[in-house]
Amino acid sequence: MSLWFRLQGFTRHSGKGKARVARRPSFPGNLRLFKTAISFELRLAAACCGPNSSQAADSLFSLESIDWDRFRAVVRRHRIEPLVNYYLPSTGLRVPPQVIASLKEAAATTVAENLRYAVASDQLLRQCQKVGIDLLFVKGLTLSKLAYGTIALKKGWDIDVLVAEEQVVSASRVLRELGYECTIPGAGLSDDEMRCWAHSSKESVWHNASRGVFVELHSRLVDNEMLLTGSEDFQSARVVEIVSGVALPTLREERLFAYLCVHGAASAWFRLKWLADFAALIREKDSEEIERLYRKSKELGAGRAAAQALLLSETLLGIEIPAELARELRANRANLILYRISLHMLDGGRPEAELGERRLGTVPIHLAQFLLLPGWRFKIAELYRQTSSVWHRLARQWSPASGYADRNTHTVGGV
Repeated sequence: MSLWFRLQGFTRHSGKGKARVARRPSFPGNLRLFKTAISFELRLAAACCGPNSSQAADSLFSLESIDWDRFRAVVRRHRIEPLVNYYLPSTGLRVPPQVIASLKEAAATTVAENLRYAVASDQLLRQCQKVGIDLLFVKGLTLSKLAYGTIALKKGWDIDVLVAEEQVVSASRVLRELGYECTIPGAGLSDDEMRCWAHSSKESVWHNASRGVFVELHSRLVDNEMLLTGSEDFQSARVVEIVSGVALPTLREERLFAYLCVHGAASAWFRLKWLADFAALIREKDSEEIERLYRKSKELGAGRAAAQALLLSETLLGIEIPAELARELRANRANLILYRISLHMLDGGRPEAELGERRLGTVPIHLAQFLLLPGWRFKIAELYRQTSSVWHRLARQWSPASGYADRNTHTVGGV
């Protein structure tokens, strides 16, 4: 068994003549909340999310111990088919042909979709620049290029763009000119209604049916701005060439690191793909750089979110955290609770099941959100945000005449 897997707590045990590896994370302290084992299938999926997958060849042993149907369902639920398709062969495991075929098909679909999104992104950028709208592309293809060096390995469903709140109406007009229709909050809104929506909600969703492209138009990056303070500097954006001839502006390194942490923490990291992207982004960074990015995130209000992301990346994806920093992160009880809740949301005994199919659904996510910053001021603000969000959603569902009827299902933290 390789050193990395031993350090991560894997143990061999046998039963009925079959070797098997089990994983139960060790939690510092005596916390009991959401204590959970990580299923073998999720552990294998995580091992196939990066270059450490080659170390699994002598650790993931016997084919009989792998439930390949469940593994395929886990990979599909966490939306990491392109990554697993790329890294699984290096494990040396003899994978059933039907699993290989399904992964290759999903990976090919992702490449085609991402090329389509690259063309749409370039068109949107050019049209916005013509009318003087500054925008940033967040997550999506720019993150894929920065994290993996290619747009082929990250699965997505939309284009996320950020504009200043005062430019949302102008950006909406550009989207309509390009053939997009607003699906959330709904079609047919006046400029005043869209302006009101942008002030109360951080994003609207647009769909171009002829192209099969979705765009999320953001007026801010986070629901609770205490978690990511400061404003975006559109003029000093980092420009990333995602494919030849297509270069898109995105967040600067420190803001991107903090934003990815808050984005994942806002949904308790219930999809492994978010963590895989984050880990890939920092995998080649040295200890000093990782600590610098964490300290900067803490200054911005994203300290606990960053701690959660780093601890999860260490446990599941083999990211090395500086020893002193790791001890500091584990010494904070809130960090450990957030860490455990996320492990529960990632697996919870049913890593292949969507949240709506689980007993507690999204309840642990909403509870975890109260822990992302210390102090009653944040908790009161978060309570107001969550209750306002519920009433806002109900109003849109039950008052279609208002023009705010939902046309899509929008999940916690996005897709």
